[in-house]
Formats: sequence, structure tokens, C-alpha cells
Amino acid sequence: FIAAVPTSLRMSSETVVSALHIGVDELATLSLDEQTLYEYVLQQEQITLHDLYKQSQNRKLFSVVKQLSEKGFFVLEESLNQKYTAKKVAFICLSKALHKPHILEEWFNKLSKAPKQADALLAYVSLNVHKQNTYSWVKKADLVAKPLVNAPAIKALVQKGVLLEEQMAIDRLNVDEHADNVPVVLSDYQEEKREALGRIFEHHNAALLHGVTGSGKTEIYLKLIQEQIALGKQVLYLVPEIALTTQLLKRLRKHLGAHVGVYHSKYSSNERAELWFKTLNKEDVQVVIGPRSALFLPFTNLGLIVVDEEHESSYKQYDPAPRYQARDAALVLGKLHQAKVLLGSATPSIEARWMCQEGKAGYVELTKRYGKAQLPAIDLVDLSAKKEQQGSFFSTTLQHAIQETLKQKEQIILFQNRRGFSPSWQCKTCGWVPHCINCDISLTYHKFRGKMLCHYCAYNASTPDKCGACGSPEMQMMGHGTERIEEDLSILFPDAKIQRLD
Repeated sequence: FIAAVPTSLRMSSETVVSALHIGVDELATLSLDEQTLYEYVLQQEQITLHDLYKQSQNRKLFSVVKQLSEKGFFVLEESLNQKYTAKKVAFICLSKALHKPHILEEWFNKLSKAPKQADALLAYVSLNVHKQNTYSWVKKADLVAKPLVNAPAIKALVQKGVLLEEQMAIDRLNVDEHADNVPVVLSDYQEEKREALGRIFEHHNAALLHGVTGSGKTEIYLKLIQEQIALGKQVLYLVPEIALTTQLLKRLRKHLGAHVGVYHSKYSSNERAELWFKTLNKEDVQVVIGPRSALFLPFTNLGLIVVDEEHESSYKQYDPAPRYQARDAALVLGKLHQAKVLLGSATPSIEARWMCQEGKAGYVELTKRYGKAQLPAIDLVDLSAKKEQQGSFFSTTLQHAIQETLKQKEQIILFQNRRGFSPSWQCKTCGWVPHCINCDISLTYHKFRGKMLCHYCAYNASTPDKCGACGSPEMQMMGHGTERIEEDLSILFPDAKIQRLD
């Protein structure tokens, strides 16, 4: 429950202590500690047990309070607290008595000697000019922002009864009410696959959409989401990382209008609480985008769950508890709500493929990229064989490709998932490798520091002169890190501008 509910919605209770009036004779029966505590609480009328303990710092306090309660001197009550409060903003409206044009004109004449107030009233009327003599509430801040308007003038008009001021709750989520609602247009190939998914969902609650990168999986998601919105259903769109929600939100609101909300830990607790209520009451928000934590929202009419990039390891929560795999939890959630679950990926997980093979989920494959775009060519080069021939980390194929790209004055990215100069040192004789004394993992050599570092705890050690196991002086660096690749590149391509990012 604590993991699922926003902090501001978690109910907490506290014990309130109040003292009953007693006679002098009854007071004499109490011990000194009991008398002191009773008289203090009597002066306070009532006080929370937590505040009482903070002020007294007496470890025996709880037992003394319990004794006084059992004797009938204290009354203990539990009070519930909720941290969530609605956000309120000052709104201004014209008094109903002035809605008639001739009365409003009379007031403008009366304010001829108070030009600031007249300017404020005129600014309010201008905000409602398109409403044909009907006046509604406007934000006080919007009115003050108008030229020649200030807060004291508005206050004076409120005191005269010309304007009304009221604090009203507003939405913290700032959903764009004027968002676009552009229809999703699928290609013939995408439409064919969407129809295939529709047929699968007639017999299965889950399906895997296996589409190559750039095949237009998101457009198919959007089309299915629009169908659910038309049926009055709710949709949960899961993404593996918070960073993906921003760009996806713009895209979804373009096609789904203002029905889309976002839920993740970067929003404040009160903002998440408001989306919680909107999800529960089906108000405004029908589609929720979020990472794994969005699974715990109180959906009441869930029709579809989209798990984008279902293979991502980020869906699995290892720490803190509760530990769960969001993809698997989504399948359970879909079953509870009798909703459809669509798993999407360009590189499906083994679990998802196994579900399809066992007939527990349907399978649809997208093999063509949108707009007939071509997939990039991938060449596999045997580096181990190449190093035996020339002792270089860079194959002839890669060197030639870099050289040709540089001639065309284009940029190149080389990816290596190892920081430092060399991932490890190794004894040529027995194969011993220096390890971290804390984490028991191999130490990475960083040339610019001249040290071997542990990438977990930052433990460092000097490079070994000899083997720590057999004493052999023959030690060698194993593998290539980003520092070593940078150094080798500067030798192979001295005229190229090289930057390392790690």
C-alpha cells in the first residue's frame, strides 16, 4: 500500500491526550510523575502524544500516560491526518447586481474620481467581452497582469461590492484543454497488422507486437488507444524510463487531445494525488503514461495496457520492496480488469516469445519500416582473429569505414561499454587478476590517474609489479576501455578531432 499510494494520500493517525477535571482528593492518590504530567496536560487542554514526548523526553512517558488513562484521568483519542490539500487560487467575478449594462455604466461614472479602480473594472470587462454581457470567474493573477491594474484597486472594488473574490481549487496537472486531436493515419501495411491484432484480441487477452525499429509500432498503439477512448475505456501506456514520457506525451496529445496524463516520481506528491483521483473518477484523463509505478493507479474501467519496449530490464524493480516485474504485473492487472495487454518490442524478451509459442499470447510481426525506409547494414567482424593477425583492436574493415567517413567530413560514434584504459590486469603465467577488497570484482585500470579503480565503491590501488598469486613479474593489460580506444584513434587518425564521453 505504501509503495502504491502517493505520499500525500497516505492516511496517518496520531494519539491525542486530553485531561479530565478531578478533585483534590483524587489528585493526591497520584505519584509525583503522574501529578506533574496530569497538570501539564490539563494546562494544554489537549496535546498529541508525539508532541508530549518531544517536550518531556521521558522514556517512561508512555507507561505513565497509559496508567493515567486506565485510572480515568486521561482520555486518549485517535485522529486521522491526510497531507493532501487542493491547490487554491483567488478568482474574481463581477457582482450579479452589475450584470445589467445600465447599472455597470452607472458604476463606471461613479468611479470617475478613482481612475485606478475604473481601469481594474474595465480590464475585467475586457476579459469577458466575447461573452455577450455574461461575466464569469477569472484568475486574480490574470487580472493583475493587465496594464494599469494593481491589487489595491481590485481590493477596493471587492470592498465596495462591485467585484467578488473567492478562493477556488484548481488543477495542478495543467492539462491543455486546447490540445490537438489529429486522427492517426496508418499505412496499408500497418492497418493490416492492426486488424491482425484485433482478431487476436478476440481470443487472447495478450499479444506481442514484434516490429523492427522505425516500423511504426507507436502509430498502431495510438490507433488502438483511440478505439478504447471511443468506447469510454481507460488506457495505461507503460514506458521503461521517465525520460521517455515527455516526448511521448506531446505525440499522444497531438492525436488524443487532452485525455492524456503522466504519472511518475518526478511530479510532486500532490500532483500525483490529483492524477490518482482523476484516474479513480474517470475525470478528464483517460490515458495514463508512466513507468512501472503507474501500474498501481486505481483504474476503474481499464480497457488496454500497452507495455512499450517490454524487453527492457528497467521494468523489473529490484530495490526497494516490493520487487516485481512490471511486464508480468501488467498481464495480471489486465486479467483482473478483463483488459487487453499489448507488448511491443523490436527485440522481444525470451519470456514474451515463450508465451506466444505456448499459445498464451498472440503474435504479430512488423518487418517493414515506415515509408519504405531501409534498415541499416550491419557487418560482424571477428576481432579475436584480427588481433592475432595484427595485434590491433580496430579491424581493417572499421579503419577503412572511419577513413572514408572522415573524407566525407561526417561524424562517427564508436561505442564501447567499458570505462577506463583497460578492464583488468592479468598474470600471463597463472591468470591471476587484481580484485577489489570490498566488492570482489576486477579492478579497472585508468591511465590518466595511474591507478586501478573499483567502479562500485571507488576503492583504488596501484598497478601490480608482480602477480599476487604466483609472484611472476609478467603482467599484461586485458581488453580495451574508452581511454585506450581514444589513444589508439589519435595514433591511427592524427588529424581527426576526437572526444571521449563516459
